[in-house]
Amino acid sequence: MDLEPITASGAGPLAAAVKASTYQTHDVVRRRAYGPDMPSPAWVEDDGTVAAILYTDELVVRAPDERAVFSSARASGPAVAVTATTEAPAAWDGSTRRVHFRPDAASPALRSRDVGWLKRLVRSPEPPVIPVAAILESEDGPYVLVVSADGHVLTRRAVEIGRVFGGVAAVISGLVSSERVLTGSAFFLDAERRLRQATAVEVSPR
Repeated sequence: MDLEPITASGAGPLAAAVKASTYQTHDVVRRRAYGPDMPSPAWVEDDGTVAAILYTDELVVRAPDERAVFSSARASGPAVAVTATTEAPAAWDGSTRRVHFRPDAASPALRSRDVGWLKRLVRSPEPPVIPVAAILESEDGPYVLVVSADGHVLTRRAVEIGRVFGGVAAVISGLVSSERVLTGSAFFLDAERRLRQATAVEVSPR
């Protein structure tokens, strides 16, 4: 997605200069460890299928017949092999989806409404991430301030966010490789942009 052009109402630099250290490059941040795959909360539906809550970024790369294992929270509960159904994931909240799995024919029977954990057999690829401090919120959803190549213009950019872990958030869409986002003082500089009712503001880098 290209940067939006600055509007007339966004002209005029801010009084304060912005240090280069307040930016994070998408490429640099994406290489940080994001933690191992963790089991997802799951339960057995009345029809015998297993419903699990997965983060959106976990579903970016997903086989249609993905394999997993469901473990009941009961100490004596069996570990059951399951396969993803053809049903499309349904939105659960802003960053997660509900996905259904069916038990294998040879698996032990599951008890309806039993709760437990789903462990995926294929590790999710490490997602590109940005610092949580860079993310701003609006009624339309999360967004960030992207800096232009010359460091003089900050432009609002909508992003889709997945997991938040260890001070970083997975980015599903909205940014491309090597783009820089503002992390320090993002709220205050964005307030300047909103007061001007502009899509971008000029800054004085230092």
